[in-house]
Amino acid sequence: MPTGRIPAVGVEYLRKMREFKFNETLYELLLKQYELAKLDESKDAVLIQVVDKAVPPDKRFKPKRTLMVLVVTFSAFLVSIFLCLIFEFIENAKKNQDNSQKLEFLRDLLSFRGK
Repeated sequence: MPTGRIPAVGVEYLRKMREFKFNETLYELLLKQYELAKLDESKDAVLIQVVDKAVPPDKRFKPKRTLMVLVVTFSAFLVSIFLCLIFEFIENAKKNQDNSQKLEFLRDLLSFRGK
């Protein structure tokens, strides 16, 4: 570096150092304000204001249990009748020789499709 340029470099160094110190001080001030704001926010978060107390309703709206019980009971009744008819058909098919052969054919057909 030429000796004639040393004062200019020194002045530039001092300007950069002043800018650095200014930014450092500004950063410290903003950091303190940020920490204070976080503390204030954490203090306010604890407070809960109850606007209106909850009151249970006079009449239930949903689910309608009576309707659900009736539908399930009716469905179970229909399924049980259907199963009884199927079991009765199978018992009668076993007793009759012709139906027994048809039943065996159906079992073979179903087992063939499953493979």
